Amino acid sequence: MDTPKRSADAIKKIAIITALYSAYMIISNIANVVQGYFDFNDNPLIPKYLIKYIAFPLIFIVPVFGVIGFLSFRASRSTEPKSIVVISCLIFAMLYFLFQVQIYSYIQSINPYGS
Repeated sequence: MDTPKRSADAIKKIAIITALYSAYMIISNIANVVQGYFDFNDNPLIPKYLIKYIAFPLIFIVPVFGVIGFLSFRASRSTEPKSIVVISCLIFAMLYFLFQVQIYSYIQSINPYGS
């Protein structure tokens, strides 16, 4: 019953889950832009510059989840992960999960390519 070891194992599991979620968010956001690009090329009535409108939130979302994923992955590979880093990454990921629509709407409201 080595409590510090069990605590470190729990922190590592949380770090792995957070890293996987951030990788999922990065891949899904990039996939949406790629899908939009191919959809716009198929239809001649849609202006080509609208891909910039869709891609604008990636400027903010992908780097944030890249940092969260990097820190979480690094903590999961560490022998003694820093719990404050892992819990902070988990809180940021959970806040984005809970307020995803509001964050996306705010980013789109400052989108220079939109109306």
